[in-house]
Amino acid sequence: MPIQVAHVVPLAARIGGYERQALLLAGAQARAGRAASIITHDSHARLLRRRAGEVTIHGVRWALGRASTRAIDRAISTADVLHVHAVDPFSAVVVERAQRRGLSAIVKIATQGDAQRYADPHAFPPEVATARRFESWRLRRQQHLMAQTWSVLRECECFIALSSAIERELLDVGVPRERIERLPNAVEVPALPIEIRPMARRAVYVGRLEERKRLGDLIDAFHLVRETHGDAELHLVGDGAGRVGLQQRTSSARFHGSVDDPQPLLAQADLFVFPSEREGCPNALLEAAAAGLPCIATAIPGITDWFDETMMRLVEPGRPDLIARAWMELWSETARRRALGETARRHARRVAGITTIIQRYEQFYEQIGRLEKSPTPDSRATRVPS
Repeated sequence: MPIQVAHVVPLAARIGGYERQALLLAGAQARAGRAASIITHDSHARLLRRRAGEVTIHGVRWALGRASTRAIDRAISTADVLHVHAVDPFSAVVVERAQRRGLSAIVKIATQGDAQRYADPHAFPPEVATARRFESWRLRRQQHLMAQTWSVLRECECFIALSSAIERELLDVGVPRERIERLPNAVEVPALPIEIRPMARRAVYVGRLEERKRLGDLIDAFHLVRETHGDAELHLVGDGAGRVGLQQRTSSARFHGSVDDPQPLLAQADLFVFPSEREGCPNALLEAAAAGLPCIATAIPGITDWFDETMMRLVEPGRPDLIARAWMELWSETARRRALGETARRHARRVAGITTIIQRYEQFYEQIGRLEKSPTPDSRATRVPS
């Protein structure tokens, strides 16, 4: 009988990278005849159900580090393996409950720094990076939640690192090498590539508008390009804490906000530009490459692990002048842009196409799903202590 997989995703007020990957994988598994499902917070489940199709979405009540025991038990009742899409207290609670039934779990580390932060008992929680004021009691409680989360998840049977930097980070925090696999995110490759137009007039970015994405560099590069090519356009697709500050830096770029499907905007673009300083394996860049859209990206782990200079223009992070130079060099080089787009598209299909990634995950599911494990005692509380 095929192994049944339950995907676990954290709470978010939007459909982001974790959710999109879970929906993509679970949808492909469901179409292949598996009873794939997704477990998430009950408030988040409503968002996912709108896109879930044939995938079952289980909502679990969650508050102050506690979850509904019955809801988790129902959600995992037919599962053989858990596929965790983010290091998160909610994920740890679901995994802990599943361990009582003797289930194994795969944990994907999607963002560089996550494993290190959760493994460090004195680290600041992610909220502190954006909220300057943070009460001491709340900080201590969040640090305790993080420590307890890692104490549960570090025992899982398999870790997926989206980049070489994340792989090194897992080794540094004590995860045995034999439990780590490096694998990119999955991407659906469109049937047809986008049209390559004569001039690279319109550049697009898709993703969160936040500090580590270094979108100020992209805006500065755009202004440099406009000094030579006054008809250049920059389209920023996404939202985040940095949006207001970025809008104050430019009156020329267009901000589209969050969109459900960025493909129409990609089809209208001539270049995709991704200036981030730190990534796992960016979904947006994968989707642009899979569409055959020529890309300019920073040479950082998570990008250079999967793409090289024959597939996209790679530049040093923090250098808007290099982004501008790459854009202007490609401006009228139609054949060069077409070659980059075609090469990246073929490579994205080969290493990150949904069929390829599903086959890899099937191997991992089989390996850990067949492990002989004893259920843990039922005396443990279904919560991450506060």
